[in-house]
Amino acid sequence: MIYKAFSKTNCSITGAASGIGLELHRQIIPSNPNLLLVDIEKEKLEELKDEFPTINGIVTCDLSHKAGNQLILDWVKAKWTHMDFCFANAGKAACGPA
Repeated sequence: MIYKAFSKTNCSITGAASGIGLELHRQIIPSNPNLLLVDIEKEKLEELKDEFPTINGIVTCDLSHKAGNQLILDWVKAKWTHMDFCFANAGKAACGPA
């Protein structure tokens, strides 16, 4: 399905290699956005880049550290003039007593 709102846009998706982030990028990639996929799992990101060669970029980082966020900002500043959509989906579930 084509989502006109994503056509020719710059989009980043964190947590892109699995779960909701993976499904989100699979849903919007037919709409022809410029995509930056971000995840902590480098191997999975490389597999996605091979599967979807139109992906503009991948950034491997741990977003629980400030330096991870800076890697994304540096990539965007170097490659794009702006970002239209940022899907901040990254995170790890942890269960325990409150």
